[in-house]
Amino acid sequence: MSYRIERAKTGRSSCRHCGMVIAAGAWRFGQTEEVSRWFHLGCASAGAPRAFAPFRAEAAAKLAAEPDREPASTRPRDREAERLLATSPDDPAARQVFIDKLLEAGDPWGEVLALYASGEDARARKLFKKHQADLTGGMAPKLFEWEDGFLVDALVESQSQAQLGEQLDRVFGLRTACVLRNLRIPIVPDEALIRQVSERAPASLRGLFSHLGPALDHLDRPGLDTLVFFVPARSVPPERLFSGVGVPDVRTLEMFSNNSPLSPEFLRSLLRSPLVARLSRLGLFQGALSSQGADVVLEEADRLDGIESVWFEVPNAQKGAIAKRFQGRLRGLGE
Repeated sequence: MSYRIERAKTGRSSCRHCGMVIAAGAWRFGQTEEVSRWFHLGCASAGAPRAFAPFRAEAAAKLAAEPDREPASTRPRDREAERLLATSPDDPAARQVFIDKLLEAGDPWGEVLALYASGEDARARKLFKKHQADLTGGMAPKLFEWEDGFLVDALVESQSQAQLGEQLDRVFGLRTACVLRNLRIPIVPDEALIRQVSERAPASLRGLFSHLGPALDHLDRPGLDTLVFFVPARSVPPERLFSGVGVPDVRTLEMFSNNSPLSPEFLRSLLRSPLVARLSRLGLFQGALSSQGADVVLEEADRLDGIESVWFEVPNAQKGAIAKRFQGRLRGLGE
């Protein structure tokens, strides 16, 4: 592969190491021969150490003359106003009070929110784009989903737990994330990462999407109402998570495994757990249930009678029995 140092042309690329946008005109290191891989010059030694080694001297000279990213925003924030909005994020009156405070402070985000609130979406999007680097903290826009100018869904992605922790710090530090609703962590998180979610996520957080692992036993997050887990092969049931102690408000649980079926022992532990006993919705799909697993669901069906809706993907041999047993509550059945 032909690696090189060049100036970013558009500002649409993001660093493969830190996840931050590489600003248009900034120096970057990478290649485009197969799949584009770009890094800030300051991240390249960690993100692609072997490929970057011959470029270290050149990169150091460029960084000494010119930083490779914009400094973090130092705009004053009203933390108490953010905290109050996070406790009632869907209240129109609370939102309007919050918007007024931002406008009084001269924060352009307040203008964006006010335009959305008045139905002027096109003007709001144009103004948002103008201030995008400030409102996203310089992070890649593809990591976020927005609703009326508020950041409501965030993805943190890296193969490094430490780097994920840094990304989470940046997300939770964004003023635009004060009503964050969903967080997605597409690897098995470690204990430090889960404690970070428990302690620093805004009170508005409702959904956590992650890979299941032992560290989930350290999740303490009242207010969460939805858990969605990819379950790796040979996973061990996280006992404290299944007890529901740390997540007392969860009412929706979904698990999938991409054709590494949950073991009968895992399923029994799950279906007999206090967590499942108080659910309103349960989903086991995308390879989570083998023929043996479907038999376990039928054996434990009485424990699921309080659940309003279920979604099971099962082998053909058990479809009829599952459909009959959960008649009226089955919102999905297939393989």
